[in-house]
Amino acid sequence: VGEVSRAVWKSLWSQERRQQAAFHVFGMELLTQLDLANTDDFFKTFFALPPFYWKGFLGSNLSSVQLLVFALLTFAYAPLNIKSKLVSHLIADPAGKYLIKRYLGEADGSSSSSSSSAASTASSTAMAAGSSSSSSNGGSSSVVEQEAVPEPAAATAAQQ
Repeated sequence: VGEVSRAVWKSLWSQERRQQAAFHVFGMELLTQLDLANTDDFFKTFFALPPFYWKGFLGSNLSSVQLLVFALLTFAYAPLNIKSKLVSHLIADPAGKYLIKRYLGEADGSSSSSSSSAASTASSTAMAAGSSSSSSNGGSSSVVEQEAVPEPAAATAAQQ
């Protein structure tokens, strides 16, 4: 049953979609742990980003590579207290560990070749987005709603 479950899971959720979902779960779980002052600082940082990124994030329009650029920009723009929260959440929280595994391809036994190519194109994506950051998506693209669905219990148990 475990192998069938994993095969169905992989066919329904591509590595790209699982990376995106892991990123969104990471962010949601971080937000639930922030106090009011840190939440305020986080959203000041978030909306200080180029509109391409914060609108793309809210609309679930960013690819996994663009989400990496989004994360780097958020870290660069963030005050020290938010940087500290981001790093500690990434290192210590299960959502951070899951995010890292998703991007490295370890959680499903995939190779890490896609994450290395993602890293190599991150700077070119940032440059392209920076030049078009004044324009918005305009809602014309079709967006597939993404839900952060946990892995099947059989797959999670197999990883431990």
